[in-house]
Amino acid sequence: MELWNLTVIDLFISVPIEWLTLWFRLPALLLINDLRQGLFYAVLFSFWLVFAGEHHIDDSTRNNLKNYWRNLTLVLSASAALLLYDLAGRGRQVMNPFHSVWASPSNAFWARIALNVAGGATLVYFLFLCWKIWMVWTTIKR
Repeated sequence: MELWNLTVIDLFISVPIEWLTLWFRLPALLLINDLRQGLFYAVLFSFWLVFAGEHHIDDSTRNNLKNYWRNLTLVLSASAALLLYDLAGRGRQVMNPFHSVWASPSNAFWARIALNVAGGATLVYFLFLCWKIWMVWTTIKR
């Protein structure tokens, strides 16, 4: 068993960077933790799509990640929209803790756009995943 076989994503999610606050002042720690959590959810949601797809496909193209680009586009678009929203809100709060993205009408407009895109992509992702699980269930039942 090899303990040092970590990928970059595992390392980024698992390293306890909160301990650094014992020695240094890190105002961007909330932003970093939000990025780590978003990366975790993006990997988790991608895993469920690929996992369901691998049980649905019975031919030789099933072990190729580039066949899932349509499926993973939903996850990437929702993750990108939420990343932009988070960077607009928390990224500015690193400089000014009392700043709100909802303070000005133009910032609030773009925040609403990012949230609507992320919500729409998440809803489509959930419906697509339910359909994929239903297709896998009917394939297994036969």
